[in-house]
Amino acid sequence: MLFQAGVMLLSIAAMITALALRLSLDNSSSRALPLFFFGVSAFLGIAISLFHIFRVWSFVQDGYARTSPLKAMAYMLLPFFNLYWIFVVVHGFARDYNSLIQRKRLSAPPLPHSLHLGCCVLFAASALPYVGVAASFLLPVAWLLVMGSNCRAVSRLSPYV
Repeated sequence: MLFQAGVMLLSIAAMITALALRLSLDNSSSRALPLFFFGVSAFLGIAISLFHIFRVWSFVQDGYARTSPLKAMAYMLLPFFNLYWIFVVVHGFARDYNSLIQRKRLSAPPLPHSLHLGCCVLFAASALPYVGVAASFLLPVAWLLVMGSNCRAVSRLSPYV
């Protein structure tokens, strides 16, 4: 819960900083501080997201997972390739988690495919010229929902693994 609250606060800080940067366009000396806070909050948000990816993938490593935790995290750092890789990492995690609980006949509820797929589509759409603006505002909300469902799923899985 604290992890998700931290990511939410970083997302809000990034949006407020971007708004402050937009409002300070008339004075170039007042741009430095909002730009600095935006950079710091974006860096921390990316670092927390990569750590989350690594942690959740480490729970489904039973020999049938489509990727390793390190590969899932590292390939997200590759420009343009990450537009494809997000589908493997996020939607693939939901599929691998659901197949793991079916294979081991665990009583944990499955992850929703539609939420994870929607987050992937928003991530890919955020790279498009005009659609990307709307997708960029919806993406943090979708990512927090995905992270929350993944954290709940992994916490239900941890007694069995």
